[in-house]
Amino acid sequence: MIPDSLAFVFYELALQWERRLPFLFGVKDTKSLLFISASRRTIDLIMEVCLHGWSAHKARLAMREVKKQSRAIRELWEAEDSESLKPIFSEDEDGSMRLRAPWLRD
Repeated sequence: MIPDSLAFVFYELALQWERRLPFLFGVKDTKSLLFISASRRTIDLIMEVCLHGWSAHKARLAMREVKKQSRAIRELWEAEDSESLKPIFSEDEDGSMRLRAPWLRD
């Protein structure tokens, strides 16, 4: 089994190769037909073998991007929380707990 990152590169190269390969229609030269046919089989084989690694690598890249975005959102939330008023917990002499909201007027 090849590493996912290498499979990703091979799969992407095969996609580019497939896009640039001419169609079979209108080609009358036997050598060109053999080259195109062999190229198509090679591309299909590469894409079949590397699909799993390519998809795993793409998923890993997507999750890395999601992680960056979630980190930015969490930092924004933490900055907003530090600026906002927080409830005040206190304990009375008899041991009962009290919660006071500083944003509400007494």
